[in-house]
Amino acid sequence: MADFSSLEAVAHDAAALPVPVPGNLIGRDVTLAHVYRQLKENKAVLLYGPPGIGKTALAAKLASAFAELPGGVLWFTSDEMPLAEMIARIGRVYHLPEVATSENPITVVEAAFEHLLRRKPLIVIDGRLGTQAITEVVMRVASELPVLMLNPEELEGPWTALRLGRLEAEAATTLFKQLLAHQPGQPEDYIPQLVKAFDYAPLALAIAAGAIRAGSPQAFIGEMSRAQSSGATPQLLALTAAFRSLNNALQGLLLVLGAIPGGRGSAELISMIGGAPLASIQPAMQMLVDRYLVEAVTRFDQPYYHLHPIIASFTQSWLRGSGRLEGLQAKVRDSLLNYARSYSTEDDAAHNKLALEMDTFMVTARAAAEEGERDFANQLVSSLSDAGNFISARGYVYEFLQLRELAASSTSAFPAYDGALPPSPPPLTTTPEPEPDEIGIAVDLDEVDLVEDDGSEIAFDEDDGALLDDYIADLEEDLVEADDEASAVPTISTQPGITPTAVPLSELDRLRAALERARQNDDKRTQASILNSIARIQAAQGEDASAINNHTAALSLYETLNDSFGELTNLDALAALSVKTDNPQAAILHASRGVEVARRLGNQEVVEIRLLTLLGDTYQQLGESEKALNAYGKALELARGSADPGERAVLISKLGFAQLDHGEPSQAIRTWEMVLPDLREHGRTDFEGRVLGGLGTASGELGRWSEAIPYHTSALHITRTAGDKAEEAIQLSNLGYAAVQINDLKNAALRYRQALHLAYESGDPNHIVSSTVDLARLLLQSVRYLDIVELLVDYALQTEPDDRDLRQIKTQIAETRAEVGADLQPAPVGGTARDYAANAYKLLDS
Repeated sequence: MADFSSLEAVAHDAAALPVPVPGNLIGRDVTLAHVYRQLKENKAVLLYGPPGIGKTALAAKLASAFAELPGGVLWFTSDEMPLAEMIARIGRVYHLPEVATSENPITVVEAAFEHLLRRKPLIVIDGRLGTQAITEVVMRVASELPVLMLNPEELEGPWTALRLGRLEAEAATTLFKQLLAHQPGQPEDYIPQLVKAFDYAPLALAIAAGAIRAGSPQAFIGEMSRAQSSGATPQLLALTAAFRSLNNALQGLLLVLGAIPGGRGSAELISMIGGAPLASIQPAMQMLVDRYLVEAVTRFDQPYYHLHPIIASFTQSWLRGSGRLEGLQAKVRDSLLNYARSYSTEDDAAHNKLALEMDTFMVTARAAAEEGERDFANQLVSSLSDAGNFISARGYVYEFLQLRELAASSTSAFPAYDGALPPSPPPLTTTPEPEPDEIGIAVDLDEVDLVEDDGSEIAFDEDDGALLDDYIADLEEDLVEADDEASAVPTISTQPGITPTAVPLSELDRLRAALERARQNDDKRTQASILNSIARIQAAQGEDASAINNHTAALSLYETLNDSFGELTNLDALAALSVKTDNPQAAILHASRGVEVARRLGNQEVVEIRLLTLLGDTYQQLGESEKALNAYGKALELARGSADPGERAVLISKLGFAQLDHGEPSQAIRTWEMVLPDLREHGRTDFEGRVLGGLGTASGELGRWSEAIPYHTSALHITRTAGDKAEEAIQLSNLGYAAVQINDLKNAALRYRQALHLAYESGDPNHIVSSTVDLARLLLQSVRYLDIVELLVDYALQTEPDDRDLRQIKTQIAETRAEVGADLQPAPVGGTARDYAANAYKLLDS
């Protein structure tokens, strides 16, 4: 799509993050360092703790460091965000039209995560998390990308969970003084008692510091004493006192922002709701920012404000307690519709404005639908449809279809959507945009005061605190209640797959036509069956990405239908395709689920053995030998009476490798010696060579090098006969290492050179570097080979210029040259690095 354009982007500097970055993180040094180390190792970390304890601040500090790296930071603000929405956002962030404009993003999940793995960002997921979606994310990127998740409660999953608690008293006092901009000589006798009253909670300390900085300690403590009887938590105690210390104008603005679902919005939107010029709103908002009651960021080059969830709940409970929440939220919805209509044009700048508030459109539409008010979503669909190619060009297809789902029960007509550009909607009867006094809340240009229709102020005066105390208990209840209802992902038609060239076009046309009919009839079972058939054709023709997409779509339908056999069929296929496309975490996810389904069904031993073997192979690839042993062991239990003897011998061979990797070389030798005759009997020469190599490695680990070398030599002969270049390279390297151990350096150099030749032939950068390093370190034992080593290292650096080992060897060469000086008598160098390796490899055929 040539005109696809999105303003969403990865953060490559701290200013681009969606949250403010704190200066100094007081009292969090140990946690900060620990989490940073975990993330640097591409591990997933869950940081959990009560609201207001400083999780987001710590994450922002970490993210500011990662933002400077090439991958940047991909930050999701989550309220149990479904996986489909996350995929759509990835498509927009990385400008992937095929992902961002997919009607069902689940079908393009592989393309989205493949791109993530190439770009290598730090992923931050902030908010109340949905376990299923984040588990899927972590499993897909585990060991490849760092993932940091923030949640109020601990969640079980494939990550390290760390609890963030309250600050120590000394650290809390230091933080409070820093936030207060406390100067030496200023009164501070009140500080220890105040910090203790707020239970050393960072958010409460920040709110208190902001209020005192804008007023005085005496005034703030006086407001605190009025709120003590409510039994409020530290955050609510600080909020109550800080809110009472605001003037009417600032109270009103805070309530307006809190009335917006999600507690966030642009300055322009806040201005529309309050009916005041933008020039009046922004300075007042900055005053709330300075008091740590509002956070300000730049979003799409526009000022954007949001509230901490505790503060948002506070404002909504205040409005609810005063009977004003419903009325003000109605004004919010009206203003959002006016905003959408104002920018429903084909102008690119107008599209930027719509994109700025798209998140608010969505959360408001969901909130309205939950209250049974679906006309908001319906009118929003109409307005967005009027905005030219906004939906497709900016990648909001998934969100648009979600809006249509929310509007589905509305009695008003809404336009159809064909997956490309929204057509012109039917005529919509609208009323002129109301003047400020018609909205019901007006903002005075000088004082920014909010008033009701009857002229009474929303804010309360000096003596009006009783109502706040009455609703404070309800507020506390609101804050601890979790909204566990996950956003539903509707079943939406998938995009057609890629046509395999070797399959008759009529067959694919027949399948696609049948699929379309099934969709029109809402026949999910037929849809699933056809998608499965299409996916199998694509897999057979090597169209792996398309096959994965269609198997995933079929799996989703079978899950909806509670069809366990259909689930197993597609999980089995997805596990195999995940291995083929080098996605081990996805393979584990699909295979594990497949094993569970197979056991539930019963009589599926063949599939279960295959999936358990795949699990063992994948765990071995990831270095998790204990899990591999467990998987292979379960597969062998099933295979003893049912599997083909040759396949059972292969499975036992794999068990031996897991035993070796688990630090059990003697047990591995016994396993392989037992199974080697079976491999030969059943013609499994491929595994015979590997087992012989394994016997050599295990013998070497036991220090029995005279036994190891013949095993490796036999393995080399078999792998060369079979034409397995990858295994041949491994055996050559093993022979080189074994020769070093018995001090046969000449033979070691020969074997390492031969292995290097195969690395060059493979073109694999990792193999080239590791083979070069092995050979270079051996040759550096003699200064005569400095020129040869430098030749090899320089060639490898062309492939991996930043490799640390290569750089260290390069430095060692320079230092050795300086020490030896004119006495150096180098061995002659003829030809290139590749020639040097190839000449040694030719000796294998002589």
